[in-house]
Amino acid sequence: MSSRLLAATMIAAPVLFTAQEVTRLTVEHGHATDASMLASIADHRGTWEVFGWLVLLTAPVWVAAMVGLASALRPAAPRWALGAGTVAVLGGVGLAMHHAIYVEDGAIASGLGDPAAAQQVLSGSGGTRMEDAALVLMIGGMLLGVLLLGVGLARARVIPWWAFACLPAWVVVTAMSDGAGPLLGLGNLVLLAPFALAAVSLLRGADEGARVATLEAAPSA
Repeated sequence: MSSRLLAATMIAAPVLFTAQEVTRLTVEHGHATDASMLASIADHRGTWEVFGWLVLLTAPVWVAAMVGLASALRPAAPRWALGAGTVAVLGGVGLAMHHAIYVEDGAIASGLGDPAAAQQVLSGSGGTRMEDAALVLMIGGMLLGVLLLGVGLARARVIPWWAFACLPAWVVVTAMSDGAGPLLGLGNLVLLAPFALAAVSLLRGADEGARVATLEAAPSA
């Protein structure tokens, strides 16, 4: 994958993730019980479907962005980039797995029209090994992977420490999001600063590498 494409995904990923979270919180806001949550999904079927499509679009872009962050770090700290990048990519896979299950279960249960049957659907799908694995990957891999990449990028001076500070701030926003209003979802845009700065560094490195390759290939006088 080219550096320009990776850099583009590093800009797009925070925007898409923010749109995904704003859409999710629009439906979920203020619903503390399964019954009220399912009623909200039934009343906002179109919005819930948009959320599903955003998940489908966000997941591969997020994974590519993690590869981009690791690529920006690799020249300075290749081992750290490999380890942290692997964790972050697995987090993106967990994001896709967890939300795919969540979107479908919510849509199916909300359309049954029978509270007892809907509860059986939710109880039967929750707690499976697949769901547990997806949740661990999403929470552990996604949050930890991004933080580890951020630490490496800041230590290598690819991004300044103030930009790294946006990453723990994003973790706080993520932790507070359940049951919150859609406006909190906009807080995910704090990712744009470190991601964009890392993208600029990646492009500069690629341009410098291209110039060096051109000079080496040029015939000597």
